[in-house]
Amino acid sequence: MKRLALALSLFLAACAAHAQAPPAPAAPAEKRALSAEEKQKVHEARKKAAQACKAERGDAHRDCMQREMCAQSKDAAKCNERVSKMRDAHKKAEETCKGAQPDKHRECMRHEMCASAKDPAKCEARAKEQADRRNAARKPSS
Repeated sequence: MKRLALALSLFLAACAAHAQAPPAPAAPAEKRALSAEEKQKVHEARKKAAQACKAERGDAHRDCMQREMCAQSKDAAKCNERVSKMRDAHKKAEETCKGAQPDKHRECMRHEMCASAKDPAKCEARAKEQADRRNAARKPSS
């Protein structure tokens, strides 16, 4: 009888402890799409940067745009680091893909740029979708 009482009390204690345990952490949330307000803010920031850099051309314009856009961000140092990292990745991809045929170059670049992503397959799928939208916008509709 004592064993049954002991087993029952242990079972009830375990149930109570389990019921009071904090919930397991949720899986990391997917990146959410920008709201219309956020898109408008980015658009305004880009307009402001373009206005500040309108006298520049070529590489100087690109550098100016980066400087202006990162200056408007919440964390300018983090922004500059991210841009620098992307430039390095692009240079590496260019070196890897420079021998590719012109029709395969874009595909090679997409593959190389997505190779270091957290989820390369998802990165490539998103890049293909963007390319399809870009190509659809270029083609005149019949």
